[in-house]
Amino acid sequence: MNHQNLRAVRKKSPLKQSDISFLIGVSEDARVSHWERGRRNPSMEIKLLYHIIFGLPVDSLLSEVAMSANNEIIARLKSRIVQLESTTKDARTLNRIEFLQNVLIRLTT
Repeated sequence: MNHQNLRAVRKKSPLKQSDISFLIGVSEDARVSHWERGRRNPSMEIKLLYHIIFGLPVDSLLSEVAMSANNEIIARLKSRIVQLESTTKDARTLNRIEFLQNVLIRLTT
């Protein structure tokens, strides 16, 4: 959930930023404004609280985080496989490479 979504979800409701700040437990309405305008990135906990308040499915919250994490892991997997392939290939290393390749296939298909 990005800042535009935070604002859009709240705007569809009758709630003001002051209502959100009270419900979330922050003392300054300006913090809600900063999140909704993209000036600050809300924590995962804040995003979760928005989801709870507005009855949004949690999987939509996690999809953004999961996609970013998935892409990061894919890049690291590729790098690690290249590193391991350039070393001595004993049985243990070959097993590690095979495992990492299987994870890569699972994440990219």
